[in-house]
Amino acid sequence: MMDCAMKEYLDGMMVNFEKKRKEYQMIAELQQLQAGCCFDTLVPSEPFAAWFGAMEQLSEADSYRLSCEREPPPQAAS
Repeated sequence: MMDCAMKEYLDGMMVNFEKKRKEYQMIAELQQLQAGCCFDTLVPSEPFAAWFGAMEQLSEADSYRLSCEREPPPQAAS
């Protein structure tokens, strides 16, 4: 969703380096998390598996709408 939250270009022609920095930070953090848990194995309890399996999946549009309600998209970066 970050790709939609911030503009790619500022004033129509300048690259938004703030967006690129945030994308890099997020990817680096995800890589660290993946490296740290590659040997972990989780076995959910039966009640949790049943509850989680019954959860309704949101569409991408609904997920984005709820995300914007929780944290509104930032205004154009300075």
